[in-house]
Amino acid sequence: MNRHVKIGWVAAGLACLAGGSVAAPERPPNLVFILMDDLGIRDLGCYGSTFHRTPHIDRLCAEGLKFTQAYAAGPICSPTRASILTGRYPARLRLTDFIPGRVFADTEVTCPVPAKSIPLKTPSITSELKRAGYASAIFGKWHVGNSPKFNPAAYGFDESFDDGPGLNKESPPEDPKGVFTLTGKAIDFIGRHNDRPFFLFLSHYAVHNPVACNPALRDEYAARADPAAGQNHPGYAAMLDDTDRSIGQLLATIKELGLEENTVVLFFSDNGALEGNTSCAPFRGGKGSLYEGGVRVPLIVRWPGRIPPGGVTDEIVSSVDFLPTFLELAGTAPPPSVLDGKSFAPVLAGKGGMGREAIFWHFPHYYQREYLPCSAVRAGRYKLIHLYGAGRDELYDLEADASELHDLAATMPEKVAELSALLAKWKASVNAQEVAANPAYVPDVVVSGEGSVATESAASFRSAGAQAIVLGAWLKHGKYVANAEIALTGTMALGGSLAG
Repeated sequence: MNRHVKIGWVAAGLACLAGGSVAAPERPPNLVFILMDDLGIRDLGCYGSTFHRTPHIDRLCAEGLKFTQAYAAGPICSPTRASILTGRYPARLRLTDFIPGRVFADTEVTCPVPAKSIPLKTPSITSELKRAGYASAIFGKWHVGNSPKFNPAAYGFDESFDDGPGLNKESPPEDPKGVFTLTGKAIDFIGRHNDRPFFLFLSHYAVHNPVACNPALRDEYAARADPAAGQNHPGYAAMLDDTDRSIGQLLATIKELGLEENTVVLFFSDNGALEGNTSCAPFRGGKGSLYEGGVRVPLIVRWPGRIPPGGVTDEIVSSVDFLPTFLELAGTAPPPSVLDGKSFAPVLAGKGGMGREAIFWHFPHYYQREYLPCSAVRAGRYKLIHLYGAGRDELYDLEADASELHDLAATMPEKVAELSALLAKWKASVNAQEVAANPAYVPDVVVSGEGSVATESAASFRSAGAQAIVLGAWLKHGKYVANAEIALTGTMALGGSLAG
């Protein structure tokens, strides 16, 4: 299970660590939070990639603690980012979809309308760190407010810069996705605030689409890409390569300024990778799904002299845990308002686990049409996913089946009932918005045997991984009937509408 090296913690380290009272440091540590956009769990060399070159992030990992079971609280960007800033589940904030969201026609269920920003009076990492004397800045993607009223300053940031339309889409080849521009701003901020504690949130647009990269780097990767491999996208690899180099520049500056030993650096991703750009294998799914590939992400934490190098932990943590963790590292008490997260500072200190019962997700939306809206709970080794529209539960033993290939729902009904009750209780506690039946929905036709027609939706069938061999079938869709001689292996789905 967990593997930690004991830390010789100094009294000036963490406050109230693992339930014990420790004097706050004269100067709290600086906090540098590097957030990637759509980076998959297997995209880094230190997490198993043999195609992508990420030497600077790999060194950060070798010098710190690597989490193997860290989760984004949402399978897409805005919900996770809101959870990071507030320590609250997206369902509690009702910010459950990316801003502005997407609506599909002819869906199994009608999705609720999510919030378009974090409520302005919600305590945030920055508003709370400000009480402890921290300077703060965010450079890069914001995406938790849909108007100037909900800008970073409204939530306590002293400085900010977000030029998504420019840096994310039109940046020159020498600075794809603006990674060096953002890093330059971060370095300037550190140089101006190295005499006081600071919180730096470096929020990269990379490696989100559109793919923008240095052409020379892209050609290097193209020359060694294996078309049969899961990770073989030269442009994506080049985009990540430049991002890694920019992070190397930031880490070098922290060292040159003599700040390493009093600076905690955290590296994280807002959700899993977009399928098609890379592969999260052996994990299933990707961005927009609650399978592991959509929500299990890299997390690395380095604090020289406090966290032993080369550590690995399988402690289960969520993005809702960052706010309470940062506040404990800073030696300041959490706000009296509701927090869903728990501090994982004891894990960093090698003081044991967090003792939590479960973590939760609620994503009542369609991101890609093939993934149904769903909610999920992970409690220990078991994970339950409830698929709305299909009316189906899926149960996985993640210790034995991290790839989520073997649905145990039919063979473990008691565990399904237990986790369903836990999920329902949690949803009620956060007042989660629910989906509603769509009376206008016309199911897709799925042929499941000779001359037979099933009226489940094609999305539901694909999610279940169904297969069929069909010969001499007749198909019915609404009032239309077609005869055909068909020989197929795999799932045949007739979707959309017919004219006539």
